[in-house]
Amino acid sequence: MRLLGIYLSKVKQPVLDIGCGQQANLVHFLRKNDIVVYGLDRNVQNLNNKIYQVDWLEYTYVPDTWGTVISHMAFSNHFMHHHLRPDGDYEKYATKYMEILKSLKIGGSFIYAPGLSFMEEILISTFDSYTVETGEYSTMVTRIN
Repeated sequence: MRLLGIYLSKVKQPVLDIGCGQQANLVHFLRKNDIVVYGLDRNVQNLNNKIYQVDWLEYTYVPDTWGTVISHMAFSNHFMHHHLRPDGDYEKYATKYMEILKSLKIGGSFIYAPGLSFMEEILISTFDSYTVETGEYSTMVTRIN
């Protein structure tokens, strides 16, 4: 949580953890702290009514749903990999990135690491609906309208 610059007192609910991992540790931690949270991962083992075994690139992010979306070393790592590869499917990731941002409620944030400077520059210069804060280890994009 510290690495990503996330403070429990400032988390907007509900929360979605994209790429929550096999054990869904962050999901379980947030639940123990009375946060409504869901997790997505292809390899998750502890399935229940709020942890889904699904490819997060194929998941449909419904507009105006999430208070906070978190992705630590998952979505942005894959996006960066495709962005740098000559044959990478970066357009699919860019489309999904914007879908994730649209799934935020007003005031909601997408917090991820590592940063995606090429996308963040586009957001800053093109869209007035989002603010971008880059921390030492993570990026937070907040929907403002």
